[in-house]
Amino acid sequence: QFYAAGVPVLFFYTGGHSDYHQPSDTADKIDAAGLARVAAVGARVVERLASDARPVYAQVAQPARRQASGAAAGAFLGVVALPRPGNDGLRLSSVMPGTGAARAGLREGDVIVRFAGIAVEGFEELRTLIRDRKPGDTVTVLYLRDGEAHSTSVTLGPRIE
Repeated sequence: QFYAAGVPVLFFYTGGHSDYHQPSDTADKIDAAGLARVAAVGARVVERLASDARPVYAQVAQPARRQASGAAAGAFLGVVALPRPGNDGLRLSSVMPGTGAARAGLREGDVIVRFAGIAVEGFEELRTLIRDRKPGDTVTVLYLRDGEAHSTSVTLGPRIE
């Protein structure tokens, strides 16, 4: 939520795997070499931020990206989701205004349990289901709101760059 409020953020990530953000994501799956690299970068960032000089913020323009056609163009739902214990859907932590999800009435706190008739058990699965579609496709989304099941039709938009 910091980013949405205009507060600078920095995320460190060594990559995902099939159990990422799942109860089955155990310590043996830690990428030790990646963790060492991230820790080294993190230490340098902290040292730099702890110096007397105030960091300078510069907004950088995004380069224009070539738009591909079809599914390669990137269908977009417009949500940020968090996994739930027990692999029973994804809780929406935010819904981006103006996206297919917002137009379909999805809201923060809703839990997506089915997408186009397929049970959603994790973030990677939802991402794959979206990736298999193209902008303009309409899918049925089954979701829970305050424990009650609801269904809505969502027209996927193009990926926002």
